Amino acid sequence: MNQLVGLEPIKNIFLMEDHAEAYAIWEEARIKNKILVHIDAHIDFGWRPDRKLHHLLEAKSLKALNDLLEEGSVWDLSQTQTREEGLSIYFALKNNLISEFYWVVPDAHWGTYKQCKIVKKMIRHIPLKKTVAVDGNYIIAEFDDIKIFTCRLWDLPRFQEDVLLDIDLDFLVIKSVSQAGPSQLREPWFRPAELVDELANKKICTDLVTIAYSVDKGFTPAKYKYLGNELYSILKNPVKGT
Repeated sequence: MNQLVGLEPIKNIFLMEDHAEAYAIWEEARIKNKILVHIDAHIDFGWRPDRKLHHLLEAKSLKALNDLLEEGSVWDLSQTQTREEGLSIYFALKNNLISEFYWVVPDAHWGTYKQCKIVKKMIRHIPLKKTVAVDGNYIIAEFDDIKIFTCRLWDLPRFQEDVLLDIDLDFLVIKSVSQAGPSQLREPWFRPAELVDELANKKICTDLVTIAYSVDKGFTPAKYKYLGNELYSILKNPVKGT
């Protein structure tokens, strides 16, 4: 049963080190055509080309081989199918677990030309259907007929359906996507309770939350790992009336 974030206890909450584990959780929960709200200082949207090495080996003629090689920019020569970090969202999009993707960034100032350039740089490896565009408080891209919205927390729309909620702890300690490299010098700029309050204000409804610590690679300082447990506790047992 779907619950209002911050107002009702959420039963299915999963803590993990990074988002590499998220896809298996979503798949096991039989998620289908959900809106993903990804709250993170990083987009975590890797892309894997559809063309594989075996397609080259199966070419029937030199012309067929040359035609395939002309598609070199969309080839995956790894021969592996591992769901490593950064590909959870990609696989969710490709396998119709997700119908829309909202990347929520920590930046206080947003929608500027500079910010648009940053987003373009982050997703330049992805074959988008249209150019990245600014529309009000949203930066919008399109991949495989699925829209990718980039916005701030307070600019999230009021969804008419429940969402898949995916939170990275580094959102609480990184104030801008332009300064999202590893660092042990950060301090929280936003607290778990504040995050939940904002989601409650937007009446976000969900029955599944994934929370990534992001400590091992230095995006969240180890001393703030406890914030993940704090966030888990608030979502699991919200204080009535807040």
